[in-house]
Amino acid sequence: MNEPNLRQRIIDVATELFAEQGYSATSMRQVVEACSCSKPSLYYYFANKESLFSEVVGIHIRATDGMIEEMANKSGPARDCIHETLAEFADWAANNPAAMRLLQRVETQHEEGAPSVNIARAREMHIRVMQDQLERGKARGEIRADIDAFEGALVIAGILSFQFEMCLANESWDRERLHRTIDMIFNGIASV
Repeated sequence: MNEPNLRQRIIDVATELFAEQGYSATSMRQVVEACSCSKPSLYYYFANKESLFSEVVGIHIRATDGMIEEMANKSGPARDCIHETLAEFADWAANNPAAMRLLQRVETQHEEGAPSVNIARAREMHIRVMQDQLERGKARGEIRADIDAFEGALVIAGILSFQFEMCLANESWDRERLHRTIDMIFNGIASV
């Protein structure tokens, strides 16, 4: 039963199915068929659909949280730290479009019967880390003193979120546009 890589294959297939069809329309039978595994093999790793869904979403939330937490530990100009994190995140998103679609779906379309996922906690942490970067930028004199770091973090997060939605919809990742957007925002808030 403990076939190497089967657990990861189940997670990858479930990510695709949950992202495309949603929680309610995805069955364990579909996962079994798409993985070409037996039901006992699937249930060896996941007790039920709820545990599979929670694990799949949790994996992707932890991946995005990890990138944001790394930004919290970066030193240097706030603009550079955000650019570096954005590059990592954009690469991850481009390589994991189903995971991005799933996270977007979980955040915007709570389905009745789906296990509760506290994606708002992740979003709040992302805003807080970006706010901290902007506060450090203000303290170093990179950012104008009159800029509210929380509001600046909301602006950056909102614009990037919208651009990531466009990238997903178009299946085209314009990394340069993402970076130009960050520069445009920083050009507006810089203490020149």
